[in-house]
Amino acid sequence: MSASVILPGSINLRSDPVGGVPRAAPYDWAAAVHSSRLILLVHGFNDSAAQATEAYSAFIEKQKSLAPDAYGGNFCPGWVVVPVYWVGDGRGGPFFYPDAVPNAIESAHLLLDALSRLASPTVLIQVIAHSLGARLVVEAINAAAGVNTKIVFQRVVFFSAAIPTFRLEDAPLERGTDLRSVLGQQLGEAALSLYSTADPVLAFAFPPGQTLAVPHELEGCAPTALGHRLWSPSQGAYKLSQSEVIGANHSAYWGWEPKMEAQADIANREVRTFLRFASRPLGSVSERMPPIYNAAEARDPTVRNLVTRSVTGRTLTYGGH
Repeated sequence: MSASVILPGSINLRSDPVGGVPRAAPYDWAAAVHSSRLILLVHGFNDSAAQATEAYSAFIEKQKSLAPDAYGGNFCPGWVVVPVYWVGDGRGGPFFYPDAVPNAIESAHLLLDALSRLASPTVLIQVIAHSLGARLVVEAINAAAGVNTKIVFQRVVFFSAAIPTFRLEDAPLERGTDLRSVLGQQLGEAALSLYSTADPVLAFAFPPGQTLAVPHELEGCAPTALGHRLWSPSQGAYKLSQSEVIGANHSAYWGWEPKMEAQADIANREVRTFLRFASRPLGSVSERMPPIYNAAEARDPTVRNLVTRSVTGRTLTYGGH
């Protein structure tokens, strides 16, 4: 694969820059990483290596623009950004989706193997994952639980997550497939789902594509994606916040699409807030957050896990924590 396509310091789980098959990351990738605090960037479905690099580069530039001047161009002091490349694209373009789901699950295990090569006895991970890359991440968290204790997934941000909501709630259909606890006890701290009811990919392509994914009995029949609308689980405790980015299409979040600049700004500020990085001021606090949210947060800093906010300031209660 052309080295120029891949950003330096990445975890490359692809055999080729376009299509190909999942493969283990180069064995020596971890030698250049001198940190035990990583921020993983995980692209979504139908992205070639070059397209993923475009998305990651836009996100990094957007984050630099939002960081305070005192950060000196480092938007996440104390953390190292590690882009992840996996095979979410293939022959058939959008029609490759049913085959991309098994690729995401296989790549989750390859990602864990790569992270395990880091020398530190404990590796703290924060993640920003898009689309089917979000499924890869929850599969990795699930696979790591109770097996790989050195890898700690602290906080995760999902952009338009292509995760069937029933897989996060229903009983497992076979051994090893239970994802219910991923957003509960398996996650170190919390997760944030940025969703959009205006996302046409998750509205029209995800349900049939997921239905055709193998194995069919595990992926459901026309399921709803976590990244498409507010999810209200019927039971269980979830470390999940949800926030609607109104008007966002499926590719709005990273920051590379000019027509979605306003939505990308909102999403990227949400990332900074949730991952606890300071941002450049944007008006007063009351202008940035709805009054109900401000008052509740002042009383209890854990309230973020009890509410979901839209960009219009509408506040909805949410049953998880």
